[in-house]
Amino acid sequence: MTKKEKINTDFPHSWAIVTGASKGIGMHYALSLADYGFNLLLVSNESCAEVATSILNKYTINVETLCLDLSIESAAKTIYDYTEVNHLEVEVLINNAGIFYFDSMLSVEERTIESMMALHVLTPTRLCRFFGSKMKEKGHGYILNMGSISDILPYPGISTYAATKAYVRNMSIALNKELRPFGVHVMGVRPGAVATSLYNVDGNIQKIALKLGIMISADKLARKALKVLFNSKRANFIPRLSTYFYIFISRVPWIILGKVIKYSPMYNFLR
Repeated sequence: MTKKEKINTDFPHSWAIVTGASKGIGMHYALSLADYGFNLLLVSNESCAEVATSILNKYTINVETLCLDLSIESAAKTIYDYTEVNHLEVEVLINNAGIFYFDSMLSVEERTIESMMALHVLTPTRLCRFFGSKMKEKGHGYILNMGSISDILPYPGISTYAATKAYVRNMSIALNKELRPFGVHVMGVRPGAVATSLYNVDGNIQKIALKLGIMISADKLARKALKVLFNSKRANFIPRLSTYFYIFISRVPWIILGKVIKYSPMYNFLR
């Protein structure tokens, strides 16, 4: 880590919370935060034991894990109560957990839609409120909310996903203005496609997409996002490489794009 990337070192016993930390972007946020020296609370509906072990083998920090369904109504309160009972001084909150599907809203089970809205809207909002209040009281802290460049793409197939990410963008920008006078930085991250298992993309297609700049690696995204979070006042971060593709796509009429997708080998990528 370069000197430029270091943040305030007055909080050596501070903790960072990462939701959806068992794999993908969340795992790389955890690895990057460990590199900054934060203790970690890793939260996911899947076991984070493997990630925790790999971090502990490399860094001299504390790592705790909490296996929890983040789509249930009490999830945020459970996380907050856990930090209070265990006296964890939270300096960084990473709202990363999420799900993705590509299909008509009417073809998706109601429970899946509800889970997406809970994971992308309700639980992050509650976590921002709980930990934002604590950070405001002490006069410092960082909140990162994972959005998506799809918040400008209200296309069929991602109707609910795009709508929830638009909420994340607007909430992050507004909350940053509310908390910035109290020393708390809130930032929304809006990447294009990220090379993770979220989209169920074949590994060979991912490699091609990475080379073309259509995708960005989870490691690179996490490192860049945290650098901007800790070293700027921006409320909105859009990685460059994968964004140009999505800005172009946003200008293409759906009647054309739909046909291209339907008859292209990339259709399985989106399904």
